[in-house]
Amino acid sequence: MLERLDARLLPTGMHPFMDPLTETRLWTSGSSEIYAAYDRIFDCRGHGWSNLQSMHLNLPFRGEAEFGRLQAALRLVLPILPALAASSPIADGRPQGARDFRIVSYKKNQALIPIITGRVVPEQYFTERDYERVVKEPIARAVAPHDPDGVLRGPWLDSRGLLPRFDRGSIEIRLLDTQECPRADLAVIALVVAVTRALVEERWSTLAEQQAWDVDSLARLLDACVVSAEETVIEDERFWGVFGLAKPDAPRAGVLWNTLYESVHSAELKPFTREIEAILSNGTLASRIVRATGHNPDRHSIEHVYRRLADCLDHGRMFIDAV
Repeated sequence: MLERLDARLLPTGMHPFMDPLTETRLWTSGSSEIYAAYDRIFDCRGHGWSNLQSMHLNLPFRGEAEFGRLQAALRLVLPILPALAASSPIADGRPQGARDFRIVSYKKNQALIPIITGRVVPEQYFTERDYERVVKEPIARAVAPHDPDGVLRGPWLDSRGLLPRFDRGSIEIRLLDTQECPRADLAVIALVVAVTRALVEERWSTLAEQQAWDVDSLARLLDACVVSAEETVIEDERFWGVFGLAKPDAPRAGVLWNTLYESVHSAELKPFTREIEAILSNGTLASRIVRATGHNPDRHSIEHVYRRLADCLDHGRMFIDAV
């Protein structure tokens, strides 16, 4: 279908050349009134609205107790996700200084009503009632003056990196950049699920220890990982401890993911061993893109690399510098 249009599918979390100010088009089909309301309030002509592709992972829970355990575990995993999955270092035709510029853009797109996104890392709530009190009701009050017709009332209005869906018994993770091919996406998912399960099972730390983490500490770590991905230095010994580890001599986020992989390696990860180890050995896709383009690339260099990325998507292979 695309060949007839002289077009291709492109992977990664952002298009490197899209100009959202001139190229954004609002959705006109079902639920178009929702998109129109967002555009009226926030102006959707921005990278954080129209130039971002993420992989949403929904993990199930049954009952309030399971929700509390899963939420506590995911709050700890969330800040280090860019150190595994960042793939958006380039936008507007140049490197943006952050390996996960998609999340940088995502954080700013509703700045008019900052409580909608919060710190991206959720506050300390572990029951549905607390979620409504801490997040849902304050958001509704903040949005009401801007939305007199009450269009923006869905559960999706909360734009934190974790979205609890009590109507379907799942928590949605929103911070994973799209990778170079579906197998790479699934490899990232497999490792995230394995580490989350180990936390839920209290393999390394107790539920009380996990729930005790304040939002500011986790948000600061997320902000650092958004910029530096796997190269982020994690100085907080407590964070290493929650995964049952002593802080190593080289306390980088990439070292943490490598150590966690060795700890949770199981039959469930075996189908994706090659992809996981390629990411852990060669760095996030964002870092591989930066190495391939150079730190001050021209448009030709960027186009060349992203054509190679499109080849990876076409053929289902990893983007490794040597290829």
